[in-house]
Amino acid sequence: MPFVFSHVEYCDMHFVYGFCNGNASAAVEEYRRRYPKRRIPSRGVFTRVQQTLRDNGSSVRCSQRMGALTSQDNTSCGLRKVLGNLRTNTTAVRVFL
Repeated sequence: MPFVFSHVEYCDMHFVYGFCNGNASAAVEEYRRRYPKRRIPSRGVFTRVQQTLRDNGSSVRCSQRMGALTSQDNTSCGLRKVLGNLRTNTTAVRVFL
């Protein structure tokens, strides 16, 4: 099973990566300095977070079909799906709220 970080940790990684001007090695060291009690992600994690945000607009993977989502980020995933398809009915929207 892949090592998963919290949404807060991913946000902090994205911030630190930008703070370090896209230098993943510097981002690892800066993250270690700022958050000494957290797990320290590798350089690859920093670059994957950035690439995932660029590709998907989100760091959260959502179910590809309308239905039950297992992510803690159900609401934002649901809203993205609704915004992507404005013909979604209110019953389907209620699943996400």
